[in-house]
Amino acid sequence: LTYLASEQCEANVRHYLEATLAENTLRAYRADLKQFTAWGGKIPATPESVAAYIAHHATRLACSTLSRHLVAIAHAHIEQGLTSPTHAPLVRATLQGIRRSRGSALRQAAPLLKPQMLHIVRSLNGLSGLRDAALLLIGFASAMRRSELVSLNVEDVRLTDEGLVLRLRRSKTDQEGQGRDIAIPKVRGK
Repeated sequence: LTYLASEQCEANVRHYLEATLAENTLRAYRADLKQFTAWGGKIPATPESVAAYIAHHATRLACSTLSRHLVAIAHAHIEQGLTSPTHAPLVRATLQGIRRSRGSALRQAAPLLKPQMLHIVRSLNGLSGLRDAALLLIGFASAMRRSELVSLNVEDVRLTDEGLVLRLRRSKTDQEGQGRDIAIPKVRGK
């Protein structure tokens, strides 16, 4: 970020500025910006070039992907202290036209159902199978993201008479780490 390069920026301020976006987000922005520049775009970009870029990719990329590309382009401009062309009426109208002509239904993977989960869990063997079964069942019962599941520590799991209470310290929807508890009731069944 350009404001990180400033000599007036104290080290502790720089540390927190670097933490504003997750590494996965920055990685996605870099990939999107690389695709934009490979197409022929440059920073600073004009609203006309950004609109042409999304129109060019309208039949190949999902609307949500095009929107993420626009966010990456905007971020690149903001990093350099420039005004983003992505908010221009031409770009917004082009994206709206793409959405209207293509539709914006989300593609969604088929959910894993209870019989399928039980089949998977029953096929696991040994100590590592027991561990994997526990993780799969906790993830299934809590509807946690995989990043949330792998971030759990032993001290985040509390057994109660009614089941489990999991302390989720941070998640994709809780970037500031306020945390929340997730209850998984005890059930009996096959």
